[in-house]
Amino acid sequence: MVRSIILSIAPLFAVLSILWIGACSDAGGASCPSHLEAIRSCERVIKGSVCDTEEGQCAVACYAKADCDEYYDIDEGRRPAWLVQCLTPCSERFACKNGDSILMRWQCDGSEDCADGSDELKCKYFVCKSGQRVSPAARCNDRTDCMDGSDEEGC
Repeated sequence: MVRSIILSIAPLFAVLSILWIGACSDAGGASCPSHLEAIRSCERVIKGSVCDTEEGQCAVACYAKADCDEYYDIDEGRRPAWLVQCLTPCSERFACKNGDSILMRWQCDGSEDCADGSDELKCKYFVCKSGQRVSPAARCNDRTDCMDGSDEEGC
């Protein structure tokens, strides 16, 4: 029997729809390739076009971190504290000085996402050997964030 659940990530603008099925398959739905295997290992499938939005991709990445047995609690509407914490930055917005807004997680990421560049003002960065700027959290996080890999050197 197939059980369908819809997980609304308030105040997330996208709705993530996950189906619980007895076998691992993509059921013809769209998926976020980088997180698909983790979700499939729990016999879950992502359906719809959630991967077409940054908010949706962020939410899928959070749900992919769940242990398989945690999905039963999620099915019942209970969210572990770590999941709530992971989902929060998926939808928070930063107000640019020119009146636009961007996802909060894009602020101080080393790339100007506001047309006026206000999301990168007053930010502290780790400066890669190449001159690229990345978040200080990128230093020694076991993931290469600098294109030259200098953020992981000497860790």
